[in-house]
Amino acid sequence: MTSSEPYRELLIGLGVEVLEANRYEPAVLGRRDVRRTPYYRRNRKEFDELARRYGPMLSGGAAGGRRSGGGGSAVSGGNTDRADAAETPRTEPPSAGAASRETPPPGRIPSEGTAAPTERLPRLDVRRLGGALGYGLFTLDALSPGDLIGEYTGVVRPARRGRALAAGGFSSDYAWDFPKVRCLGRRLELDARCAGGPLRFANHAEDPSAQPDHFPLEGRWRVVFVARRTIPAGGEITVNYGEAYWSGGMRELDLGSLESPDYS
Repeated sequence: MTSSEPYRELLIGLGVEVLEANRYEPAVLGRRDVRRTPYYRRNRKEFDELARRYGPMLSGGAAGGRRSGGGGSAVSGGNTDRADAAETPRTEPPSAGAASRETPPPGRIPSEGTAAPTERLPRLDVRRLGGALGYGLFTLDALSPGDLIGEYTGVVRPARRGRALAAGGFSSDYAWDFPKVRCLGRRLELDARCAGGPLRFANHAEDPSAQPDHFPLEGRWRVVFVARRTIPAGGEITVNYGEAYWSGGMRELDLGSLESPDYS
């Protein structure tokens, strides 16, 4: 599979609807401006920095396309932003019965001296690995630490507890915890089991090559994968699913301490 967006045919063949953007169920969830939430306001500086850095690439869209608009320069003063934001709590209080579904802190950004992200999204390839792994996600372009890989798309809805499936695995195998869109209400999930994009094929690794991150763009949360280290062309993109995943829970967006970015 080496043609443009080769994963589309595979997704359709697997019965998975291809989503370029998240679908909200119910639709009213997508009409709420998440910048009004206390979670966003507490961490506004870092969220805005992530949106400035990566937002134009998502707005520009397709892999291989140039960025549109400005604001794509390397981050300056990143360590200061993390230090300022660290003075306030970085998690929302967990709701009852959702201990494994904590809303995570905003993600880390490379410190000063880290190379600026590439000017386009990488071309991605989905390959069959066989055995229990099934498929894997690979990049056709070399990536540097901090490069944006793409957006994890799926269905945003009230979180459900994972249930064991007759064919193996859990119903939550492709679901990530999703930040709240309003102050009150149930926690949400971003599920790509039946509808999503190529990032759903990223396998788990204890020392992953990429990590999830999130920030608001045009009033909606966007969940993305960012390279943690140099990934050569042809290299596999992996992420850490988090402990809750292995007990039938959702994948966690917990990126750990913002004081010690793991880009190398």
